Amino acid sequence: MKNFFKWFFITFTFFLLLLFGVAGVLSDTYTVERTINIHAPKDSVFSFVANIKTWEKWYPWFLVDSLKQSDVHATPEYVGSYWKWNGNLIGKGELIFTDVAPTDSIAADMKFKEPKASIVKEYWYFKTNGDSTAVTWKHVGNLDYPMGRILGLWSDKMLGATFEEGLKNLKSELERKD
Repeated sequence: MKNFFKWFFITFTFFLLLLFGVAGVLSDTYTVERTINIHAPKDSVFSFVANIKTWEKWYPWFLVDSLKQSDVHATPEYVGSYWKWNGNLIGKGELIFTDVAPTDSIAADMKFKEPKASIVKEYWYFKTNGDSTAVTWKHVGNLDYPMGRILGLWSDKMLGATFEEGLKNLKSELERKD
């Protein structure tokens, strides 16, 4: 029995050293980025995304939690527009536009308050692509040491499908209007 505990302790210690060692060399940030082409003029695509009140029609996290409480405020100059939420599935947080370059890009801070506090930088880029507009949606976030960094290896796979769904929703909304 002593031998068992000795080997268990050695194995467990080795596992912890391996876990912390691997986590130490992994990135402390993650990036998820997806792009879609929308058959609509760049200025109308930008205006639709920059109006945070339209997000309830296409933004995936707006659609996922029917029991959420939301507060949406859009300012005419865009910077300072926000969406605050409190829901059973999506937790509690807020998204605030921090920088807007008309028809070119939007930057926002997404602040999660519950279940775990964190801040994610969200970016939107708009580029004319022939007769359509290429829309790129990007998230950049920090990863805690050690488990966040380990789980960060799958962040693109975990969030990528949601980004693709949101961009398809956006495309559907905008192409239906034309």
